[in-house]
Amino acid sequence: MTLVPESLLHGASDISLLPFKQRVWAANGSQILIAGRAIVPFKLEGRDTPVEALVSSDVEEVMLGIDFLRSHKCIWDVDSSKLYIDGRPSIALSRKRTLRFRRIFVEGDVVILPHSETDVFARSTLLISNLAIAS
Repeated sequence: MTLVPESLLHGASDISLLPFKQRVWAANGSQILIAGRAIVPFKLEGRDTPVEALVSSDVEEVMLGIDFLRSHKCIWDVDSSKLYIDGRPSIALSRKRTLRFRRIFVEGDVVILPHSETDVFARSTLLISNLAIAS
């Protein structure tokens, strides 16, 4: 399914967050926490397109799912780095930054003294890819 960052919904009072009970994992096996699902209004080439998406604070950008790709007859032209949606070039695919460590979620308080190290049980989020939606 399509995933969107939870921050995308901040300030959007007209988008309702609906329950979602299934568990979701990234390709590397780490669990992605899902806040819920929502119908998110995408604007592609001047057209409003409602998209059902899972909402998560573990992702930092829109990740189009196979559900979206199939229903909009998407074609990924790797040579020209474009994603065609409904027959129109809509998204330029590029990596603007290198992979880097983004943030850590810690379950409890941890005190690390200066000039020392300790093991911390944590989950981390990595920026995997970069999709930019062209207007």
